[in-house]
Amino acid sequence: MPYCTQSGSNAGDIAPAKISVDQLKQLTSEDGLSVVQSVVDAAIAEADSDIDSYAGRRYTVPFTTVPAKVKQLSVAISVYKLHEKRIQNLGEMPKSIRDMYDDAIGFLKDVAKGNAVIDGAVVPSDNIKRTGGTFHANDRIFSKDSMDNL
Repeated sequence: MPYCTQSGSNAGDIAPAKISVDQLKQLTSEDGLSVVQSVVDAAIAEADSDIDSYAGRRYTVPFTTVPAKVKQLSVAISVYKLHEKRIQNLGEMPKSIRDMYDDAIGFLKDVAKGNAVIDGAVVPSDNIKRTGGTFHANDRIFSKDSMDNL
């Protein structure tokens, strides 16, 4: 299940939440007359994969119940991915889109490090913070004294 959708009236929708439907048409089709769903779906899948790669260090992914923050992140990254694919035709990346993407990735990096949390996300029971390795061994068999007698 994708973490965001193409259009609607929720925060987890690409249009009109972050870009207009007309912009979506320009970003997904050569003629700019219609939205090409497969292009939108590919951008969303790519964004969701990025989210899972960071969030998976702390949470069970993919999210079965998608937290609001994850929806927002998916929208931000998907919009960036759509622009990135068409940048040669549109000129330079809009600063607002780049900033939105940088903020989303920055947050995800903090999540992966344990410096930020995603409210409503499920933490797996085996997700124990590890501080380092331990080593256990049997008592020493050979000592300097036992080796001297050989």
